Amino acid sequence: MRTAALFFSLGCIVTLGWAQDATKIPELSDTARVRVKKEALVGFNMPLATLLDSIHKEDQQDRIRVISLEREGGSKQEVLALWRTIKRKDSTNLVVVRSILDKYGWLGADVVGSTGNGALFLVIQHSDLATQERYLPMIRDAVAEGAAWGSDLALLEDRVLIRQGKRQIYGRQIGQDEERGAYYLCPLDDARHVDERRAAEWLQPITNYLRNWNLTWDVEAYEIELPMVEERLRRRSLGVSSTTKSALDMLIIAVQPTGLVELTRVLQEGDLVFQDLDCGPLCDAIEAVTEGVDGKDFSHVAIAVQVDGTIELVEAIDGSVHLAPLDAFFRRSGKVIVGRPKGRYARIAHAAALHALRLIDVPYDDAFLPAADKLYCSEVVALAYERANAGVPVFPNVPMTFKDPATGKFFPAWVTYYDGLGTMIPEGVPGCNPGGLSRSGVLQVVWCAY
Repeated sequence: MRTAALFFSLGCIVTLGWAQDATKIPELSDTARVRVKKEALVGFNMPLATLLDSIHKEDQQDRIRVISLEREGGSKQEVLALWRTIKRKDSTNLVVVRSILDKYGWLGADVVGSTGNGALFLVIQHSDLATQERYLPMIRDAVAEGAAWGSDLALLEDRVLIRQGKRQIYGRQIGQDEERGAYYLCPLDDARHVDERRAAEWLQPITNYLRNWNLTWDVEAYEIELPMVEERLRRRSLGVSSTTKSALDMLIIAVQPTGLVELTRVLQEGDLVFQDLDCGPLCDAIEAVTEGVDGKDFSHVAIAVQVDGTIELVEAIDGSVHLAPLDAFFRRSGKVIVGRPKGRYARIAHAAALHALRLIDVPYDDAFLPAADKLYCSEVVALAYERANAGVPVFPNVPMTFKDPATGKFFPAWVTYYDGLGTMIPEGVPGCNPGGLSRSGVLQVVWCAY
């Protein structure tokens, strides 16, 4: 049997101990069999569909570029660099998709469209084994309810089995020998009846499928070769090492301030957290331009998101848009209030949080200019809500000013700052700031620490 090239599963290359008894779909442990209380969505949900469509595009476009690079003889360095980009995007997309699945369950095409429904599967199939085991029961239920494709489930079943060191069921996982570069069909259980199982999921015959890798299906030859393939994989697995956290890493205990405990209890997805940083002349200049709600001063704002059941903040500061744990944010300055969208805008708070997560790693906008390739703190919040609101601004931009209201002249701190950037002060350019956002009629103050 001819074997050899890259398939995006690549699961059987790094497996541990091959089992011989995987004819049936495996039963997962109680901890893996997650059943969530789903918040029902009725009818087509345009904000979620749009978000998932963009995730689908992002998931696939760089993988398609990998194929093109390999066909065109691109260098190994180029391919590896592209895979690093893919892995980084996969990580961000997974945070968003897990948040959706944990809140709503597996959404069918009737709710998010066929592309959005496919995006859920793509992100999970490109995730780590623990995540795949967590959501496998959910997609099984979705297939039974007509909200997911059986062919997708077959691919995920096989991928999980191979990564667990077991034999696959449907023959959808292809491996590549690292030394020879040859492709091969990953260990398959009950090979003689694989086409019956494939037909039940509307999959093409195994012979046709393997032609994509120039492989010829000969079941007798495969059964002879299978023990040797499994032995090679066992030997390779012996070189796989695992690292464990030290006792110190696992036993770090932090004493949280009382205000932080309260903030943790109050925060919900989509809440805006305004902060007085007290960072010196620049912060003073920001605060002097627009007074915040209730006469308070704010020089920073972040948006609350949920990551693996924990509330964290997406903020633009210190060079990029990134996730910030609540304790790190609060310790920077305890002068904080929380603004929560009200009325119809409360209904898009979750979608806004998901859009904020997708802005992670965007560079920080030092010049405070209107552009999507770089963002400052208020822009992150405004853009996330705008995208959640079908492109209609929730927090409209206003002409920015860098002048002292008392003198009508530029604050000296801004003159020095923009001289350092080598650019003009963007006086009058549309934008937003934390103080202005805090006074928006869209928000209600639900918590105040000072």
